[in-house]
Amino acid sequence: MIITKRDVRYLREHMRLNISLEQEALILERFGSDPDEKHVWTGQDIYEQVRKLLRVRIGTSLEQVQSASVGNPIHGVLEPGRWQ
Repeated sequence: MIITKRDVRYLREHMRLNISLEQEALILERFGSDPDEKHVWTGQDIYEQVRKLLRVRIGTSLEQVQSASVGNPIHGVLEPGRWQ
């Protein structure tokens, strides 16, 4: 499973999420294709990682992104079922 520009547009328009162009580029770079031939992204992988990316500002270190806690204002807004 991958995420496309159409999916990002859906989040902007229907979920009313503020996704910057930098965040969009990062999302598409990371999840626009599967990791390799033997592995694929699941809907939950994409949901959780996009949620974390949207939670932090651009320029935040990767360590801060990876250690982000679950309690965030958009938790539950991006429904995992949307990506399946």
